[in-house]
Amino acid sequence: MVSDEALKKLQEQIAAWPMERRFVVQQLIEDYRRNREDLRAYKDTGLTPESVEALKLSVMGKAIAEIKEFNGLPVNRLRELAGAAAQARRRSVGARLRQNGETARRRGGAASARRGRRGL
Repeated sequence: MVSDEALKKLQEQIAAWPMERRFVVQQLIEDYRRNREDLRAYKDTGLTPESVEALKLSVMGKAIAEIKEFNGLPVNRLRELAGAAAQARRRSVGARLRQNGETARRRGGAASARRGRRGL
């Protein structure tokens, strides 16, 4: 990191520059100072990047767990609807499989049905 003394010397040197160049550099120096302070504050916490991510995920998980309704519907009702939809899909797939099996049996079995399609 750049020391405060070095930043002060740089500011003294740019004082003689034209205003538009001076403004840009002074803005960069201020941004650097803010970033340096943020970095120092982060280091003072003693947290690692992994622990920060874990903390963010736990906060999000807690917030999600506290949701009681979505678009005016209670979450429990949404779970019931999702379960019913999944059950309906399973029944539909099962019915199609049974229907396909019965069709193949009427043709003389699955092997016969495959031979008939191949022209054997």
